[in-house]
Amino acid sequence: MYIGVGAMNITYPFDIKNSDYEEWLEHNPFVFESEVAAIRKMIPEGDQPRGLEIGLETGHFARVLKIKETLDAKIYFHNPSINRNITSLIKEPEKLPYQDLSFDYILITWHLNNLNDLNFVFKEALRVLKNKGALIIGFIDSNRSIIKYLDFDKINPIPLTKTKLHSVDKIVYELIQVGFHHFNFCQTLFKPIEEITEQEPVKSGYGEGSFVVIQAQKIIQLNSRYNSQN
Repeated sequence: MYIGVGAMNITYPFDIKNSDYEEWLEHNPFVFESEVAAIRKMIPEGDQPRGLEIGLETGHFARVLKIKETLDAKIYFHNPSINRNITSLIKEPEKLPYQDLSFDYILITWHLNNLNDLNFVFKEALRVLKNKGALIIGFIDSNRSIIKYLDFDKINPIPLTKTKLHSVDKIVYELIQVGFHHFNFCQTLFKPIEEITEQEPVKSGYGEGSFVVIQAQKIIQLNSRYNSQN
């Protein structure tokens, strides 16, 4: 069950209600399923890897992907479901409330567009990831020609016209700056929203689909202060 919420240097120029998101899911189930399929492809395999989602919204990604630990970016829940069995922690803003080398993977999705300091957030993700762990980022690519004919406010219940979209190159650059390596890419959502009547395919790479998922790995160098622990 939810035990609280935390913030992480995020600014929201809007509010989103749980009921709004539920209605959006009802009308756009295949968009959500396509995004889930793309993200799932990037989650590390293994015996129950420990994952964290930063920016829970309503908990649907965490629930479907079986991510049990989350860090909320904003209080959205007036009546949170007790059946989702997801723990959300409340701690000081910005700094992730976890020890070094805590997680096998971290997921950031729609909240990426509202992070004020990507460098800081990515550094914190690097710190709490285990060696060979992965940061997984799912987002709308601002640098695609598909943006000309897709209504992004329909793709996502969070009004993206009021947020800052990022290109793949921008995100990769920021990840490299803090020390991430070995990038993998996949993409989905290739049609206008009104034409998506079944789950969209997931393709490797990026440049065609409007929703891109990046997997960036943490590879520790020999002089790292983490070596003795992992």
